[in-house]
Amino acid sequence: MTTLNNFIFSDLIIFLLKDLNIKEILNYSLISKQTFKVIQNILTFNSKEINLIISYESFISYVLKDNYYENNNNNNNNNNNNNNNNNNNNNNNNNNNNNNNNNNNNNNNNNNDNIKLINYKNIEYIICKTEKDQIYPILPAEIKEKCINLKRIHFMNLMDSMYYTGRIYSNSHVHEQHKPIQYSFERVRLLWDIGSRPGPPISNKKELSEYNYQRYHIYQYSFQILQHYKPTKMYLISNDDDYGCDLLRLNNILNESSSSSSSSDSSFTGNYNQNNLPFSTKTIKFSGQNTPCSFIKCLLDNNSKNNSGGYDNIKSISIRLCNVDEEDTNIKNEPISNELFLKTFSNLSKNKSIKRLLFYPTLPEPDEKGINFLENLMHCLKGNKQINTLGLVNYNIENDNDLSILNQLIDTTSFPIINTLYCNSKSIEKISLHININENINTLKICILNYIPFKEFKNFLISNQSKHLKTIKIIYSWYFSFKEEIDQLKIIFFENNKNLILKNLLFCEEKY
Repeated sequence: MTTLNNFIFSDLIIFLLKDLNIKEILNYSLISKQTFKVIQNILTFNSKEINLIISYESFISYVLKDNYYENNNNNNNNNNNNNNNNNNNNNNNNNNNNNNNNNNNNNNNNNNDNIKLINYKNIEYIICKTEKDQIYPILPAEIKEKCINLKRIHFMNLMDSMYYTGRIYSNSHVHEQHKPIQYSFERVRLLWDIGSRPGPPISNKKELSEYNYQRYHIYQYSFQILQHYKPTKMYLISNDDDYGCDLLRLNNILNESSSSSSSSDSSFTGNYNQNNLPFSTKTIKFSGQNTPCSFIKCLLDNNSKNNSGGYDNIKSISIRLCNVDEEDTNIKNEPISNELFLKTFSNLSKNKSIKRLLFYPTLPEPDEKGINFLENLMHCLKGNKQINTLGLVNYNIENDNDLSILNQLIDTTSFPIINTLYCNSKSIEKISLHININENINTLKICILNYIPFKEFKNFLISNQSKHLKTIKIIYSWYFSFKEEIDQLKIIFFENNKNLILKNLLFCEEKY
């Protein structure tokens, strides 16, 4: 009978455990002693490889309860030993036995650690989810004492950023309470509101002293606060109904989007830890803030360089392009010019890292028809070989000329291979014609902004001849009551979809 060596067995176990919950992992661990040991080692030193997400509250409770029982056992053993010592003060043999008892107690503690599937005393990295979003977790002091090797906790929760205010009742002290254990977050919303909380994105005393209310929108914020959140995904939101709080100097967000590119040495309150564990932001989405052209140009220009030092950690960018060049002090009312668009995206063809490029409408009033948006985009996209997801939510593809321009994507020798295409509800008719002849697209995502395309969706399904389109995902805004519409769209799908390749209709609420 052939047996697997330890290296192959460990790799195989990682594959089997990927994305399982703790109960399912426990079942695997009970197969044999060897399996238990291998899985214990993975959970302790390599849990990131299997994407294990555990409850933060359960983990804290587990450590504290185990510590309680361990202390009680030690106290009982010490009491027994003390009684023996008192009764046998003159007996050397009994003293030796007591020493042996102490050694046995220590051995028992070590044995207890060995039979725990999650050996928290040696664990270095955990991925957690707290019961509630938007609450910065406070780490009990006992956890830092007991988890002596723990270096980072990564939270899957959505977290709203907090800024430095210089006041004693601000939240700035919260960020320091978990050190030396470092926090990182999967999703962070950077909200700012100039007139009220959370206020402008100030990171330290220097910025607070320099801040000028009249010039808040052109101030060069450092965004060093990101070092306290280490976000994988960040969402930028100007918390103002009239979008009057748009900030125009945002390039430092890119500088702080990874520990390798960060050169900051001043922290939220004073000093950053220079030994920060590496992190990098993968996704930036302009949710409720328009995107200055200077930000996009900075990102693309640096990603096109052959030497290291660019922002190659950014894999996905969702933008709301506004008419702001590098030296502008206000957003212009008119749409972005063709010249500025071509200048901004001049290095898109040379991009080496971005996989997802999504265009959303400019706020508050989209007006992309003022320029040759689609034609300009295709001109800049030519030669790019990295992008596989393209979003055209900002633009209504409604005529044959638009369709002809979009059909250039079929030429994959000149253009990137697009597998996922985003569109808005008004573009469905022309997009369906494109998908029928573009064999690369397997996923279509329809963003419903304010128009429910029942008729167009039905016609799309009837005319769909694609041999590659497998999934349609309908994305709707969280502030719409969409239950009845979802039911109607499902009925339309099941009654009219005759294409055996197209099997999935999904719905997603877009919150950020």
